[in-house]
Amino acid sequence: MVIEKMTAEMDYVPIDFQVRNLGGSCYEIMQNLNITKDDTGERVIYRANTTLQTAKIYTLAEAVTALKRMRYSQDEEIELTNVGILNALDSDYKTYRDYAIWCKNQSTICFSNLV
Repeated sequence: MVIEKMTAEMDYVPIDFQVRNLGGSCYEIMQNLNITKDDTGERVIYRANTTLQTAKIYTLAEAVTALKRMRYSQDEEIELTNVGILNALDSDYKTYRDYAIWCKNQSTICFSNLV
């Protein structure tokens, strides 16, 4: 699993989330967050915080984990889970849980061919 994070500039509206099968079990996952539009110059420029991941994914569980890694490291996930055990109403924990549910739903849609 290779994850790259960057700030990207483009002259088209970026897609917020995209999964591409590169062949067999190899997938490229791209997520654009914090998309902004700058139309003060001669042309319109869009900026986004882009995360790009290339991973071999064989099961839905691996797909969910790959999507979670787009935003949270394994250590951050464990830390947030421990926070949630102590206080299920913690805002950081709730944000993490909402994202984890989103990851599970997106995995079911994007990787429906997996067992």
